Amino acid sequence: MLNINTKTLEGSSFTVRDPNITYTCIGYGQDPTSAANYVVGITWDQANNRTSIKTFLFKEVTFVGKLTHPS
Repeated sequence: MLNINTKTLEGSSFTVRDPNITYTCIGYGQDPTSAANYVVGITWDQANNRTSIKTFLFKEVTFVGKLTHPS
């Protein structure tokens, strides 16, 4: 089971396949049957007035900047 301090990830920016689309992490989870770990991200598409919430596999995600444990 994955154990991550949510304060380390929540609010952090990340990209997945397209570096021009930046998501903000709003959580993470794990599928108990496959043990796959997911990041939940949200992005705002201003041109279309839409907010999207999507899940991505941890191995697909690249966080922007340095992730550190909060003090």
